[in-house]
Amino acid sequence: MDYERHKTENAAIKQQLDTINIKTESLLPDEEYTAKTEALKAKEKQLTPLEQQIEQLNKNLDLKEAVQKQEEAIKSLNLKKAETAKKLERFEAERGMRLRQHERVAPLTDAITNWQKTLQKEEENAKEQQKTQRETKQLEEDITKLKIDIFSFIKQETDDTKIPAALSDFAKKVDVLQKKLNDKRTRHKNLTELFKTEMKAADFSLSKNTVDDLARLETLENTTSEKIERLKSAVREINLDTPDAEKKRLNQEIKELHEAFRHQEKINQLLEKITGFQKELKTNESEGETLPAQIKETQQKIDVLTEKLKRQQTELDNQKLRASLEEHRAHLVDGTPCPLCGALEHPFADNLPDRDNSLQTAIAQTDQELQTVTKANIQLRSKLELLDKNSTKLKRSIENEETGLDQLRERSPFALSDKAALSEDLFKEKMKNQENQLENLDHWLKLREQQEAILKGKPLLNELQEIREEGITLKRELDALFKGEDVYTATQKLQNQWTALAEKKSAFAKNLQELNQKNSAIKAELNTIENALKPKVNALEFEEIAQAAQAILPHQIHTQLRSEKEELVGQKATMDASLNTLDIQLKDFKKRDVEEDRESLSKKITEHKQQLTALRADNEKLRRSIANHNDTLKEISILKTEIASREKQIRRWYLLNELIGDATGKKFNEFAQDLTLSQLLKHGNRRLADLSDRYLMDKPIEGEDDGLVAIDKHMGGQRRSVKTLSGGETFILSLSMAPALSDLASRHVEINSLFIDEGFGTLDPETLEQTLDTLERLEAESSKTIGIISHVESLKERIAAQIQLKRHGQGYSTLSIK
Repeated sequence: MDYERHKTENAAIKQQLDTINIKTESLLPDEEYTAKTEALKAKEKQLTPLEQQIEQLNKNLDLKEAVQKQEEAIKSLNLKKAETAKKLERFEAERGMRLRQHERVAPLTDAITNWQKTLQKEEENAKEQQKTQRETKQLEEDITKLKIDIFSFIKQETDDTKIPAALSDFAKKVDVLQKKLNDKRTRHKNLTELFKTEMKAADFSLSKNTVDDLARLETLENTTSEKIERLKSAVREINLDTPDAEKKRLNQEIKELHEAFRHQEKINQLLEKITGFQKELKTNESEGETLPAQIKETQQKIDVLTEKLKRQQTELDNQKLRASLEEHRAHLVDGTPCPLCGALEHPFADNLPDRDNSLQTAIAQTDQELQTVTKANIQLRSKLELLDKNSTKLKRSIENEETGLDQLRERSPFALSDKAALSEDLFKEKMKNQENQLENLDHWLKLREQQEAILKGKPLLNELQEIREEGITLKRELDALFKGEDVYTATQKLQNQWTALAEKKSAFAKNLQELNQKNSAIKAELNTIENALKPKVNALEFEEIAQAAQAILPHQIHTQLRSEKEELVGQKATMDASLNTLDIQLKDFKKRDVEEDRESLSKKITEHKQQLTALRADNEKLRRSIANHNDTLKEISILKTEIASREKQIRRWYLLNELIGDATGKKFNEFAQDLTLSQLLKHGNRRLADLSDRYLMDKPIEGEDDGLVAIDKHMGGQRRSVKTLSGGETFILSLSMAPALSDLASRHVEINSLFIDEGFGTLDPETLEQTLDTLERLEAESSKTIGIISHVESLKERIAAQIQLKRHGQGYSTLSIK
């Protein structure tokens, strides 16, 4: 990544340098830049005189156009003035006379208006008199019609002054008859309700014909008596003198029969329940007979699979102990320390060779089978336990139900010697007999109650007949006089109408008298006004007041005509003033005008503008060239600043590139390995000092091609290749490297064991003793378990705990622990 970052940043800097070179080539030479700057200044000085000349020519041309427009405006205003004068003349001819007449009569406007109002009052009073006379005539007709209605209502004629008294007497007479009829109706209604109450037991309803009701009641009485006689034989076993006691007795017997029947039903239900429990118990016991054998079979499978899983797990653990370095790489995880070097990052954990996972697959399969069989075993045991509990519960339920059955049989309401179940037919027969007797008793009581009701209802029905006939007579007499409901309301209505018409007649007479008096007063006032106004009207050359009144215009029309005239006069005056002003301005324009014509001026303006446009174009071209040169210089400066900043920022990537090298990181790997090797040699030399004082291990220097070098301190520090060492010396150096590797790794990971395989046979007895002492001291200091794998017999005396492998014939061996 560092290599790629350095490469990317360098490419970006190179691209910016290329851009600077390209932009530098586009810059103007210094002489050309100076010449263009001077030329731009000179041409900009030529702009101002030329623009001033164009401005003056435009002013001269505008002045000629102003003279022409002023002359046209004066001509147009003269035409409008002539038109306004014609409108004023036409106004005077058509409406001037009318306006002057109004203004002449205007001083008499209030007096004429007062005269007109008085005339209008006279006219309105005359109309009111005519209206009152018509209404008075209509009122007389209404009074005559009302008298006819009143006489028809009270069935007699009388004087106008006696009409109120006659209406009052008629109302009292009708009221007496209505009260008598209402009393009869109330009495009839009360008797009817009493009859219905008394006859409720007889189920008898009244009709509109009382005679028919009497006949039907007589027939019902005879029928009831016959039914009572026929029913006596059916109730002969019942004491009819005490019917209530007999009814209570029969109901009690029926209740006891129902209780006995329900008791027997409970016994039958318990018998069915016990039978059901017994069947369920039998099914339970049958289902549980096969479960113990199944449980035993699954338990045997569990034992076999458990043993198999243990063997496979042991084999897997052995494989892990024998795993090579490549296999350990598969277990490296970023962030977790390496068991060998303690590093948290593992670049060599990728691109691993394929691993053999067949044993792990077999373990997973065995574990799955074990779980399945264990689950089945648990289910079988649970089922057996549930069946046992259910069987115990069922046996307890059967015992409880049988106890309850014995108790029910002991409490049977019938004293049966053998406690046998009472038959359903016997219950039904007894129940039917008692219910029939109770039904006959109820029927007899109902007939007797009906008979008593008929005896009470007959006299009430006769009285109803008498009241009905009296009420019919009263109704006929009342209908002959009045058929309405409220006679007082009807008479009061006629009384109110009569009073209202009489009051209205009096008011009309009084109003007509007042109108006659008002008419006389108005005529006198009108005469006075005309005598005072007519001489004034005649003085204004009007013969009659009406003619002068016609000359007065409505205020709105007068205002409109006056405004129209004043507007025309004002317009004419305004136009005269405007013409005067325009003439003065025209003389001033002509005084300042030049002799040169418009065409010549326009031609000069066009030529000057062309020169100005060309000059401005040249200036813009020079200005753009200079601006481009300056902008390019700014861009080059910015790029140089960015390159300096980028070079400062990528210095770290340069240093990392020098350390790491190419994209594969080979140089960095070699650097890291060299550091690790230096640390390993440091630990190894510390362990080697305990085993031998002759040698030190070191990295090869330039010119030495070996992986490791041994420094011989006995030979003056001579450096020699480890390949030149004897077998014992090589073993000593290798032995010192083993705990050194352990020391290096134990910074991050705890290593509790160290195994050394062979090599002890190459040591002389003294060196062997020294080596064993060192290993024992190492074991004591580091709490490590050190194992030695060797065939050297002399080692057996120094090692207390031993695992011995003894070989036998035919490829078999045995292990023994001492």
